[in-house]
This record gives sequence, C-alpha cells and structure tokens, in this order.
Amino acid sequence: MLEYIVAAAVAAGVAKKMTSGASNAERAKEKYYKLEAEKAERERQRQEANNVARQQAAAKANARRQAEEQRRKAMAESLNQLYAKFAICYYVALADGKLAEQEKAELDRLCLEIYNAFPQQAVKSELLKIYNTPDMNFIILEKYIRNVDPAVIASFLSLADETAVLDGGITDREKECIYKLRKYLTDKTGYDYLNNHMHRDANLDLQCPGCGSNMKLVAYDNTAVCPYCGHITYLKSS
Repeated sequence: MLEYIVAAAVAAGVAKKMTSGASNAERAKEKYYKLEAEKAERERQRQEANNVARQQAAAKANARRQAEEQRRKAMAESLNQLYAKFAICYYVALADGKLAEQEKAELDRLCLEIYNAFPQQAVKSELLKIYNTPDMNFIILEKYIRNVDPAVIASFLSLADETAVLDGGITDREKECIYKLRKYLTDKTGYDYLNNHMHRDANLDLQCPGCGSNMKLVAYDNTAVCPYCGHITYLKSS
C-alpha cells in the first residue's frame, strides 16, 4: 500500500512538473510573439516616420525649386523689360545716325542704373550689345520688345519722347521712330496709340470743307491743314 502511495505521489509530481513545464513554454512562446509583434510595430512606426520625413523633405525641396523658378522667371521678365527700355531709348537717340552728348549721357546713366540693379556679366554683355549696335532699326528693336507686355512698352513712350528732345529738338527721323513704336503698339493691342502721331506719308485724300481744295497732313500730327484758306481739321487715326 505504501508503495502504491509513493508511486502515485511520484506520478503526481511528474505530472505537475510536466504541466508546469508546458505552462512555462507557453508563456515563453507568448512572450516571444509579443516581443516580435512589438518589434514589428516599432519597425512599422519607424518606416512610417521615415516616409513622412521623406515626403516633407520632398515637399520642401519642391517648394524651393518652385520659388527659385519663380524668382528666375521674375528676374528674366524684369530684365526683358529693362532691355526693351534701354533699346527703345537707344533706338530713338540714334535715329539721326549719331548720338548727341546729352543723349549719350542719358544712355550711360540708364545703362549704369540697370547694371547696378543686376550686376551680372550677362546683363552687362547684353546692354553693351544693344549700345554697340551701329544700325539700330525697328526690326532689331522688335526682338527686344515683342516678348514684353505691351502695357509696359506703352509706359516707355513718354521716355521715348523725352529722349527725342534731349539734343534740343525732335527731328523727322526721331518722330518716325516714335511713330513706328506707337504703330506697333496699336497693331499689337488694338488700342489707338497713334492719336497724335500719324505718319507724314499717310495716304489721306482730304477735301477742305471751306474751299474744297486738297488738305495737307501735318507730319506726325493729328491735323490736316488747307494750304489755300488755312482751314484745320483734327483727325483721328484708324
């Protein structure tokens, strides 16, 4: 009987140890899976954080590129306007074939003003290219004004008028240069920039309402005058 009890106790102890061992193994297994899950979650969070950081960095880089592109575009637009401005002044000043002392002084001032605003070798080279053009004509001038907003070009008309009288008066050639510029703007926009600058060679057949004689168009003006009775008619270019 004693042997039976001892054997039963031993069997119970073995079973208890086996049960305890199995529980420990399960707990160890559960702990392992839990650690692996936590590790995987940390890795997922790390990758997500890296993705967010990369996206933010890409967004910032793209914003910088766009800002730089806008800056370059604005700079190019400003330079094109200034080149057009300088070219217009040079075109009018050189209309008589040579530069008067006052005209040269004003062109030097304007050239230096532009270069001081954009002190770059490329800007200096372009300004000198314009300044050293010996036969500046409207075809050459148009290369500088065609890509500039006509409203900006129109804002230079008063400067063109001022340039024309720097040497003490305005000549027919200077008037013709200004006429061509105004004609260009009129054709480009449909707005009448010619109201006081009609071409001297315009083909107009006007009859004087006073005596019936043919009237003469005043050069680059908006008036037609009768050479016989003196009647003046004010015209509007079309």
